[in-house]
Amino acid sequence: MRISLMAAIAACVLESGCVNASPNAPPSAPPARCEIRLSTWCIQEGAYEITRRLASDSVHDRFWFLRGRFKPESVLVVLEPNGCKNGLSDKVDLAEFEHQIEWQGRTWDRFKVRLKSDGSCDLTVLLPPDEGDSMEWAFTEGVPLIRPCKDTSCDDVGLVQIKPALAKLRQESR
Repeated sequence: MRISLMAAIAACVLESGCVNASPNAPPSAPPARCEIRLSTWCIQEGAYEITRRLASDSVHDRFWFLRGRFKPESVLVVLEPNGCKNGLSDKVDLAEFEHQIEWQGRTWDRFKVRLKSDGSCDLTVLLPPDEGDSMEWAFTEGVPLIRPCKDTSCDDVGLVQIKPALAKLRQESR
């Protein structure tokens, strides 16, 4: 009985195509998880350092600072408005872009991404200005770590979908 069961399994695997995976297929990456999960958005695992500060203005609730390991001067800053505290995201749109603005004694490129169609959750994201550095962390690796949460799994692709338009705007303003 045991031999015939093993023979049947072997025949299934070898002859009839029960297994569709190619022997040359690369292993799939583990699913990305949120390191910091908020109501409307999250910060995916991948930043070397994440710092949170409470905002001292009437518009924002918190400031988030993300850094990569090898480019510590390449900081990504997220200014989270009060409207992002409750509810899920229902859209991801690049709402605004400004080149070389001043904030806290530094020059930044600033963009806003709308995560709620009523405009109550427009994350403001600050990046070092584009100077053509292909190893710059904030844009190349930091931006994709910001993900909208359209449901409780928070597994949306993130800001990757607006990255091409943002790259074009940053390059045009150089």
